[in-house]
Amino acid sequence: MAKAKQNTAVRSKAGKSPEYSISLDADGMFTICFELKEGNQCFTSFHPPSMDVRYKRNIVPALSNPKRRPSEKLWDKGTYSIAKMKTKAETEAAFSERLKENKLSLVLHGEKLQGRFALHKDETGWHIYKYKDKYAREEDPLSMELQRSVNKWHISKEQIEAQNTRVKKTTLRKSAERKETKEEITPTLTVDGRKFHFEFYREVSGEDLVCIINKASKKPLVMIESKRHQWKILTPVDDDIASYEKELGIHAKNLLAMDPNKAS
Repeated sequence: MAKAKQNTAVRSKAGKSPEYSISLDADGMFTICFELKEGNQCFTSFHPPSMDVRYKRNIVPALSNPKRRPSEKLWDKGTYSIAKMKTKAETEAAFSERLKENKLSLVLHGEKLQGRFALHKDETGWHIYKYKDKYAREEDPLSMELQRSVNKWHISKEQIEAQNTRVKKTTLRKSAERKETKEEITPTLTVDGRKFHFEFYREVSGEDLVCIINKASKKPLVMIESKRHQWKILTPVDDDIASYEKELGIHAKNLLAMDPNKAS
């Protein structure tokens, strides 16, 4: 009964308002056409417009008057209106002008689509999406017909899982490559063209482990390991050498990790 009333409302507007139609071909492509004085303005999309405000649909401008093939099915039809436009001619003119500005809002009076929608173009292309009004409703994003559009804001659950799988595989592959290409840690470290040679000793008391680092200038510096297993430079050094403290400490820790006997 409700659907019969809705169809009657659509028919009553025909002739007074420009029409729109959405068809679906055998390849799963939707064609959305809006009637204009100079000819239809059409868009194609892999998804129909959604009544759910969360989902944007990517659309691509198409031929103005595409010929409907026998394999195509009518998915939805009805009329459209634009606020403050009282006649069909005014509505069509407003559609054309606002489309040039890359954004317009219009109200659809269709068999499936009802309420206010927006057509919007940004750096990623054209989109159609639903405004929040009394007709808006949540839809199942995993159903065949209502999958989310593929864009930077809205992707399907399956696409998210596939993307995460690809990221994990890429991360594991790059990690394996880094391990394979990682240079062997040696007692000699080169930083900014300067070579440092590391040697480990126990103090006479046997409590503290120290690392004597000989520089190319033959002036050794001493690092000591703190209780938190962090290496700190003990001897006075110039500022440029002091800036290497963290890197030298990491190298000392890596050397010990490779050969724990150095600490004995």
